[in-house]
Amino acid sequence: LDFFNENKEKILAVRALLADDLSRQIFDNVILYKLSGKIDYLFDAETNRTDSFELIDAKSIKSFADLGAYRGDTLEEMLTLAPQLEYAYAFEPDAKTYKKLLAFCESYSGAAKLYPKNIAAWSDSETLIFNSSSNRNSGAFAPIKNAKAVEIAADSLDNILKGQSIDHIKYDVEGAE
Repeated sequence: LDFFNENKEKILAVRALLADDLSRQIFDNVILYKLSGKIDYLFDAETNRTDSFELIDAKSIKSFADLGAYRGDTLEEMLTLAPQLEYAYAFEPDAKTYKKLLAFCESYSGAAKLYPKNIAAWSDSETLIFNSSSNRNSGAFAPIKNAKAVEIAADSLDNILKGQSIDHIKYDVEGAE
């Protein structure tokens, strides 16, 4: 409560930036959950996948980056919901999972150009130690039981894009945001 009271003006300023009632309602519910601990506020903040794509106006998205692409499930969804998509980048650092992503990209026969990358999203170009468990719990930093530590390439989206723009970015990078 102290944090909220000390930062109330900033929090309200962020809320004022939201463009629609649904976004403001979700924002309010998350704040109320944080203040009260009542899980019902989070349940009230849930949005189904189709509504969330409408909220971001997926039909106008021409470029997409999926950082932490897993097998390409969100990429596949975006290809369906964003018919104007021209190109998409998909980063997946786990080698086994990347093979599934690559297979999906190679099987895709639509107009958009897909650029799968077997790298982790990071702030710079470097090598990271990665806990590879071939599932959604793979990631850098925290040790994971039964995971094999491997070195992986990492780079920033900006470095990969080399000046290209991206309309929408999905981050699922296990804390490396």
